[in-house]
Amino acid sequence: MKKSNKRLNRGIGMAAGILIFLYPATLASGGRIDQNSPFTLKEIRRIDFRDLPEKIDFTNPSRIALNSKNELFVTDTRANNIKIFDAEGKFLKVIGREGQGPGDLSRPSGITFNGTYIIVWELGNRRFSIFSEDGGFIRHLRPEEPDVVWKLKPLENGQVLFETREGYCEREKTVIHILDKELKKEDVFYSHPIKRERYENKINDDLKIPYGPLVSWNVMGGNKIVIGYQEEYSIDVFSPDKEKLFSIERKSKRVKVTQKDKKDYFSSLMYVTNGQTVQGAPPEIRNYTEFPKFKPYYKNILVFPENDIWVFLYAESDDQKLVDIFDRDGKFVKQIEFDKNIGYRPIFAADGTLWTVIEDEAGYNVIVQYKILSHKPGDKRDLSPIN
Repeated sequence: MKKSNKRLNRGIGMAAGILIFLYPATLASGGRIDQNSPFTLKEIRRIDFRDLPEKIDFTNPSRIALNSKNELFVTDTRANNIKIFDAEGKFLKVIGREGQGPGDLSRPSGITFNGTYIIVWELGNRRFSIFSEDGGFIRHLRPEEPDVVWKLKPLENGQVLFETREGYCEREKTVIHILDKELKKEDVFYSHPIKRERYENKINDDLKIPYGPLVSWNVMGGNKIVIGYQEEYSIDVFSPDKEKLFSIERKSKRVKVTQKDKKDYFSSLMYVTNGQTVQGAPPEIRNYTEFPKFKPYYKNILVFPENDIWVFLYAESDDQKLVDIFDRDGKFVKQIEFDKNIGYRPIFAADGTLWTVIEDEAGYNVIVQYKILSHKPGDKRDLSPIN
């Protein structure tokens, strides 16, 4: 029996779960969590190695996109290709092969559609490969700063946004670029300094800044771009011509960095000494790493199918997963708590469903689709499978 390769990049790994419940958060007022959930994310489809031909496998599926036919495109970074499935999850074909020539791919790690083209970011070749919607290769595009593209999103008008991080240590910044609908003209849409690394003279090395605030951004219907810097709870919404339409601001308590946070951070590091890999941080890293007093206000911003803006917060306890929800006009709706950390997952939202990449209980790569179900207080939730 064919087995799927386990994912090697644990930085994007996540625990599997059949159901994700979202609860109204009442902890701020000292109340208990209301068990009558107004939202349930219910698994309705799962794609794994059994849905692939014998000689094709998932090695590191990383990003997901849907075209106008609701066909599912999955970048497989280690396999150096894109796997395509129909709207029912049936395998159709593979685009790309390892290499540097026309139609070749090297570590594809981002994908999107702009209504005319498939745009694929290749981490290995540091370029975009442009394909027609049927998968035919058209051309390559090299951005002006071809280091790493961290995020890639289309607008409804055919323009495409992508994020790079430019500069070094204290001078590093996030830059969001915008391409025209023909993917020929590139302009800077937004730029902001970030605090991710610093240079330590005493050990002649770079040090990561734990909980260093970054820029979070996403796009929503109506060609609106949502951007926030995590050091402040102020999120701006722009038009494609850089006009600020409105801002979202909310008073929120900063979460302190605890001794447990510091211990967990050092435990997550690895270093090599005498040819051996050791789990943990070496003494010089422990001595010179500077932790901030507080964590950023939030972890990420996502836009969900109804164009609600979800802001994933830091919480006092690791067991708490808190989200502030705003409507498409920036009005605060509610705060919810849920039992799965989807804030860092690669997520694609469409037609009232969410697609994401997970690892199952055995550690194999799985593509999962969730249906967003809503309930009235007191309703009995239907947890039976949806075919």
